[in-house]
Amino acid sequence: MQFLEKVSRSKINYAILLLWTAIAFITAYNHEIWRDEMRMLSTTLLHSSILELPRDMVNEGHPMLWYVLLKFCYFIYPNPIVLKIISFLIGLASVTLVLKYFRLPLYISILFIFTNIMIFENTVMCRDYGISALFIILFFILHEKGKFYWSLLIIFLLIQTQVVGSIVGVLLFGLVFLEVFEIKNIKYKKLGTILLSFLISTLLFYFTTRTNELSYFYNVNTISMIDSLKNLFISIVFPSKVLSPFIQNAHILNSVLVFIFAYFLSRKIWHSILFYACVVLINVINLQVYTLSSRHIGVMIVFMFCMYARDFKFNLNLKDQNWNTKILSIGNLVVIPIVFFCLVISNFVQCIEDIYHERSSSLSLADYIKSKPEYANSVLMSEPDFYLEPLPYYIPNKLFFPRENRHALYASFSKLNKDTMAMSEIIKHSDSFKMKTKAPCLILFKDFDFTDSSMKKVYFVYLNKTLTWTIQDISRLKKLKEFNNAVGDETYSLYEIL
Repeated sequence: MQFLEKVSRSKINYAILLLWTAIAFITAYNHEIWRDEMRMLSTTLLHSSILELPRDMVNEGHPMLWYVLLKFCYFIYPNPIVLKIISFLIGLASVTLVLKYFRLPLYISILFIFTNIMIFENTVMCRDYGISALFIILFFILHEKGKFYWSLLIIFLLIQTQVVGSIVGVLLFGLVFLEVFEIKNIKYKKLGTILLSFLISTLLFYFTTRTNELSYFYNVNTISMIDSLKNLFISIVFPSKVLSPFIQNAHILNSVLVFIFAYFLSRKIWHSILFYACVVLINVINLQVYTLSSRHIGVMIVFMFCMYARDFKFNLNLKDQNWNTKILSIGNLVVIPIVFFCLVISNFVQCIEDIYHERSSSLSLADYIKSKPEYANSVLMSEPDFYLEPLPYYIPNKLFFPRENRHALYASFSKLNKDTMAMSEIIKHSDSFKMKTKAPCLILFKDFDFTDSSMKKVYFVYLNKTLTWTIQDISRLKKLKEFNNAVGDETYSLYEIL
């Protein structure tokens, strides 16, 4: 009977995995690459040698692992589509591990793998958050099996994925350390190994995410100690932002959910403390450093799910339980699945939107340029300049960044990128290209009103950027096409510089 049950569960898992694969593949196939996705691959393409990668990553703010993986895969198959292939395979691996190794009721596992976190954010979106989720899942599987040194290796790699993953990784080091410390006959060799691994991984993270004097964030006035303490206090008593993908704009309810999850993990007090510490640290980053979105917070939700799966207790016999155990049982079987169901609905909304609507205008722009033989060798520019970044995925045209006076694959968020620029400078660059290469110059403008009497446009990208123009400058522009159907912010107008 047990064998038949296992076979039945195995067949169901295969059917679920097939359905998940179909949904993820169709969505990924129709997904338009946007700037943040392509920027990371473009960084790896600046030089052929991997030894140059640390220098190219300065001021990017991300650890090295995702870049190394992209460079290796692109070396094997030199096509930008490796972005989608890697992301899809990583997402598929994560879901397969959850179905095979997590001892949860099937309906809970199904709800989790069909959330927007596991399909859209970690599989369809080609970023480094999916690999963070994979390492978190791998850690809990290996740690449960007693694979001490493999667990440490996974934490080491997790810290090298991205910032939220590094926070989770540090807390997992703490979890392993405390569990070893609780053993009666403490093995000091293991404690030493944990501390050494922690030191090496955090130092490597620091050196690969460093900034230099050209960065916007180098030698700037930091937030005061009073504001830092205020943000910490707010994060402790009101940690709503971390679970904002669950129920949008319901901050009090989301804060309550944080406390509920911590309570559900209370069978082991250190699990509750580490979970809540992770929530607080991520929320401090959100308040003080960078506004987080669902893809950042999704890493936290994967961590939460793995903690929940590890301590899950399946008990339907409520009559013989005390009130505390009854609350935990009801929460495990009802409350948390309802929360995951909300994320499943969110996932299908995002997938349908990605399939039937443009997320970025980059593909439509590329198709337009391909359809016009006279623009086949055109040089592309843009204001703001970062809207050029996804284009190398689709077309081989040269990109030029006037604010930096250089050809490149992506804009530099540093002092190399001029704050103020005149349209006449852009036109001079265009005239120079036409004389040297006979190639036409096209330029994208995002939300520009050239009838504005001030003849100036100011927009915000970390710092204020200004573009000025004259009536004579505008007379040199010929409007070709509007690209404004995308649901994201990558919409713009295309002009030719005459």
